[in-house]
Amino acid sequence: MTGPFDASQAAEDTIDPLDSAELLEVSGYVEGYASSYSHRQDLFFVQSIISVFDSARSARSFMTKELQDLRRYQGQDIEGAVLRSVAEFDASALGGGASGVRVTAGLTFADIIVTSVIWLHETAVLSVDVISVEQADYNPAALRLAQRMDARVKGIISGQVTATPSPTAPPAGNLKGREAAISQGYDLQAMSLSRLDISIAAIITSQGYDELTESVATYNEEIAARALTFDSGTSELVAISLTISLEATPAGARSTITLAKGVNPAIFSQAMGEVFTQMSGIEPDELTSQIMQLPPLGDDSIGLAMNVKTASGNFDAHVVVFSRGRVMVQIVLVGPEGEVKSEDTINLVKFVEEKVVKNSPA
Repeated sequence: MTGPFDASQAAEDTIDPLDSAELLEVSGYVEGYASSYSHRQDLFFVQSIISVFDSARSARSFMTKELQDLRRYQGQDIEGAVLRSVAEFDASALGGGASGVRVTAGLTFADIIVTSVIWLHETAVLSVDVISVEQADYNPAALRLAQRMDARVKGIISGQVTATPSPTAPPAGNLKGREAAISQGYDLQAMSLSRLDISIAAIITSQGYDELTESVATYNEEIAARALTFDSGTSELVAISLTISLEATPAGARSTITLAKGVNPAIFSQAMGEVFTQMSGIEPDELTSQIMQLPPLGDDSIGLAMNVKTASGNFDAHVVVFSRGRVMVQIVLVGPEGEVKSEDTINLVKFVEEKVVKNSPA
């Protein structure tokens, strides 16, 4: 994300899962700002955060606790991520009590390497994170970024550098879900499939905004056959699942695709197998998959064709994720084995992309 970083967001970003907005505010947290950047093709993210406290003592206490928590939780599972290793490196050249830390976090689909530098400046805690799936040494790069950030902060405070705000989403105040999207010119519901867009043999079983989303807004839709199957072009389907998310930046919308392209295809297939299980409630006995050859879709895209063998029958499933501007769309089509055609999947994705363009700001 890029934008103001309140106490709730700061609590979600700390290592300790017991941290909360209330605890941080009692500890002196005042306000913060975060900026994140990603490479379009590779899994490579850079994040910088400035957290301002009510005193230098509060800032120092926060930084000390973060470093202690990294050591304390090493080897443990924290909300789905296992801290496999924590290795510190020398960042003292930066000053401000700077510390460098390289963390390997094991997720369901890959190991993520987070190389961080954290330091103090008066009443603020500053940090730079370089995040990648590559087992490369990003320690020097993280330190250089931290030095540049530190010099810029000091230059702005002294008046020698004029600050230029990073581009970010228009402020939406305390709006959430539909209201936040509409206030910024996005109609996620209009981007989804309406009753007129699907076969008469299909029914929309659920649709609506997800109030628990971490995105600016997320709209989910589930479509199922009224009887056994329904037509989509020449394909026979049993279900379609559609998720449309509005992110703060185009880079945020591309992040899932960037991640998928950065990991081993087998790991991506495993993750999509879990998507199938969540969607269908069926645990696969055997799952094989291959990356789909897609034409240009949106700003970026990735697709996976899966064959799923279960005790109740065999299915084919196509999963396509694409981004367009700040919008990310995930479409899952499931049908009997041999009945889900790539051409029909691509045509449906193109149709949804047209709806995304039509219902986004010009």
